[in-house]
Amino acid sequence: MVVARFGAPITRAPVLLGWWILTILAAFVAQHPSPSDAVPFIITLMSLLAIAGGAILPSRWPVVPKDRIAAEPCRAWVCLVAGSLILLGLLVAAAVWSQEPFRSFLVFTRPTSSWAAVLWLTGILGGLIVAWNPRWPWKDCSRSLAERSGRTSDGAERFLDRRHANQPSCIEPTGDQLRIAPRLRDGSGPWMEPILLLVILLGALTLRVWHLSAVPLGVGYDEADSALDAMALFHLPFQPLGPGNWGHNPSLYFYAMALIFKIGGASIGTARFTSVAFGVLGVGGVYLVGRQAGGAGLGLCAAALLAVSGWSLHFSRFAIMDIATPALVSLGLWALLLGLRRQGPFWFALSGCMFGLTIMTYAGGFISAVMVGGWLVVRRLATDVQWRRTGWPALVLLPLGLIAAAMPFLIMLHLDPEYALWREHQMSLFSLVTGSHAQFDALISNLRAHLLMFTAAGDLSGANNLPGQPMLDLVTGTLFLIGIGMCIGRIGEWFPQMLLLWLGGNLLAGILSNPGEAPEAARTVGAVAPISLIAALPLFVAGQVILEWARTRSKRVEAPGFGHPASVIDHAGLLAGIVVMGLVLVAGSLTARDYFGAYAVNPVAWQAMHGPMTLVGRTAPALIREGYQVRVDPGLLRIAPIYRFLAGVAPEAYNPAHPITRPVPRPGIVLVVLMSDQSLLTELRREFPGLTVRPLEPSFDPGAMGYCLVTVSAGNAGSNGTDP
Repeated sequence: MVVARFGAPITRAPVLLGWWILTILAAFVAQHPSPSDAVPFIITLMSLLAIAGGAILPSRWPVVPKDRIAAEPCRAWVCLVAGSLILLGLLVAAAVWSQEPFRSFLVFTRPTSSWAAVLWLTGILGGLIVAWNPRWPWKDCSRSLAERSGRTSDGAERFLDRRHANQPSCIEPTGDQLRIAPRLRDGSGPWMEPILLLVILLGALTLRVWHLSAVPLGVGYDEADSALDAMALFHLPFQPLGPGNWGHNPSLYFYAMALIFKIGGASIGTARFTSVAFGVLGVGGVYLVGRQAGGAGLGLCAAALLAVSGWSLHFSRFAIMDIATPALVSLGLWALLLGLRRQGPFWFALSGCMFGLTIMTYAGGFISAVMVGGWLVVRRLATDVQWRRTGWPALVLLPLGLIAAAMPFLIMLHLDPEYALWREHQMSLFSLVTGSHAQFDALISNLRAHLLMFTAAGDLSGANNLPGQPMLDLVTGTLFLIGIGMCIGRIGEWFPQMLLLWLGGNLLAGILSNPGEAPEAARTVGAVAPISLIAALPLFVAGQVILEWARTRSKRVEAPGFGHPASVIDHAGLLAGIVVMGLVLVAGSLTARDYFGAYAVNPVAWQAMHGPMTLVGRTAPALIREGYQVRVDPGLLRIAPIYRFLAGVAPEAYNPAHPITRPVPRPGIVLVVLMSDQSLLTELRREFPGLTVRPLEPSFDPGAMGYCLVTVSAGNAGSNGTDP
């Protein structure tokens, strides 16, 4: 007999199967692209039914290890030395950086700032190295905390012993005890998990580098601005913020881009490869969090879904810093989970550094890092007296590492808080909307828009999404709704709480920003990490159901200690893998179809990505090399970084009243004129009958309205007898 979540007995498997089918159908029907202000009631109802179905139905929940006190040596001295190194480096760096005249120049100008940055990094790395081996250099402090407390059972010691780390096991907590049961052997061997992870990472990398320079077709303003900031770092001392960056963003992403420029040269492809690296790193980070919290199966399912996520794919191919959030927060949470289980000083220090680096890339991602990390620590301190007594020396390294990694940004808050927080103030809902009643209405509107963007009305900006499409594909959206229900049904456990808090923390960056831009996929891109883990829950359960079915159907006992024949389990494991990977491949094919097909030739997306200006910038270098003077429409100066990055020079605008002055230099002048400005084109044709007009059009839409190149040579200028 199977007992449902609320205690209702379900004695017949067909009843349970039928209810699951209805839940899946409801989640499937809820995937309905529609405007956020016109979502049909039936779609909202189906979404709620799918969530309710996932919450009340019994399921094989991923087994989460019960936190234990790790058998490690005395760490007080190690924590003291590691913390002292980190603290020394950040204090020296802070003292030097605080002397910079930033308010006058808006950049760091002194060479000593670079040396201070070296000391800052050396202190952090030195502290991590010391914390890595708790036994060094005090080998006489080898008696473990567990031995002194006498509370670690034989089973827990075997679990914590690194010699058994790679052995297959299924950890089943029963009350306060920790019981280790053998995992179902599927004949995969110890290499299957790393092989599958490698395949997933290679698949993620392939999707993200395929035609990287060509898709998206245009070059976004933020991409060009980021690339110019990265190139400027070559000629400046250490900078805490991007030099001249339009959004006043911190510099970590720009330094990563500058390193790639140093290796591969400056181009839009290498600029976007910075986001590719962070995107693939995020896939690995999600795998680590899922494996630490629910086992290898959950970690692999989550990584596979994130690898083929269209939301992650787009921003992994778009050269802006937001995509660093999923990677850094995931790695920080993985290190924190290890620290909470092992009480290792290295893991707490590493977690703090990862969380601190989130604010050095994108400040919005820092919200979720602090929310989830702080909640995990407070929950553990509040529920485990023994852990409070023994874990505090290592735990101190968590806030210290966070402060150290975030120190450049903290210095900026000291030197010029108005400049450092300019973008946050500019886009804040509370800055743009006045009055408490209006602010509350805007907040509710933003919340609704961001809740609907997953499966109904995605980001309408062509720069962030395929217009009119939800942020999640059909498969991932279906799994996500059921996974949300599963989390709500297990809301009393720490893992569902962590996932929901992680998701909500990332959405806050969009909910609390400009109501006119809601929903905002760029500011909330950090949500792709918890979304992949939530959507992986029903996918993981599907594999577990197949294995359970094989166990109940087996008639013979051939595998000692397991209760079912090895051949049946082998075939069941293969079937489970086919089902899981089949769904992932369907999600990946939908993503590839939408992104490399519909999005790549979408005219709205092309315009939003400044496609016309991109054509101008890519055409101008050849004309400049031939000696032509290139002058652009004055309206293009507002997106001058795109031209500067692609053409290598700053744009020069023509005077609409006198676009061409005489005498015309040799070989001539090229004007970049709007195709819609027919009056100017008519005037130029009248004055210079021999000029040539060449439209700049995308290959997928020859009739697109954009700009044209008007070429006036010295001979053309004199053909009407007016040129002296």
